Amino acid sequence: MTGPKLLNKVMSDWFNKIDLDKLDLSSSKNCILGQLYGSFWKGFEKLGLNRNDYSLNELLNLGFIVTDGISTGDWRKEIRSLKNVKDCRCSKSES
Repeated sequence: MTGPKLLNKVMSDWFNKIDLDKLDLSSSKNCILGQLYGSFWKGFEKLGLNRNDYSLNELLNLGFIVTDGISTGDWRKEIRSLKNVKDCRCSKSES
């Protein structure tokens, strides 16, 4: 799943803007891009993604679309991990 790396490049704190309780990759409003940009397709455009520049496999590997290999649960796990890393860094710098 390469979507988190792409989002880190354009919005370093993207994971703090995701409501994990509402997160649902099958919803264009509550998916990752929906929560960040208002809808899946708006986010797709804002990130400069289009099918002419990427193969279908590359687009699927981003993880913004539910597939057999990528689920909402995978994103929740990734976001929790990113939040924990950031929290650890903040705690150490405050000491």
